[in-house]
Amino acid sequence: MDLSTQDSFRSVIDLRLAEIEVELNTAGDSTEPIAPDVSVGRLSRFDSMQMQQMALAGKRRLEEQRARLHEARRRIDSGTFGRCLRCGNDIAVERLQHQPDATTCMPCLNALTANKRRWNAPRSTSRTRTLTINAPGIAAGLSGAPVASIRNGNAGGVRASR
Repeated sequence: MDLSTQDSFRSVIDLRLAEIEVELNTAGDSTEPIAPDVSVGRLSRFDSMQMQQMALAGKRRLEEQRARLHEARRRIDSGTFGRCLRCGNDIAVERLQHQPDATTCMPCLNALTANKRRWNAPRSTSRTRTLTINAPGIAAGLSGAPVASIRNGNAGGVRASR
């Protein structure tokens, strides 16, 4: 991406940073702790606490986005804005117009998302194996009776212990 295109995103980033600052300054009241001496009903207090936690989560998201935008502005200054951090190819201008703090191109993002989905997918039950232990001493140990233990790493040297 050429320097003039990179520099054109500076105003977009600065505008979004100003919006975030306004949002963070106005969100101050809703993130304040709820005083225990305030007379509200039990359900109202739970509702207030839930609203406070939601406001805090929103504030954290805004702070994270602000940090990413500052990093994007730093990349503009260094001339690396618009380049994928994973493969080094240019990020599509349309993607940067929608999300100026993007650090990966769409093919790399799709690959990362597919890999994440693969690792977070529920495991198939057909792959699971069940280990069955046929040892009366161990089963007896669950009921409080003496448990069999292995001595010297030799399964043949089993003795009852309490």
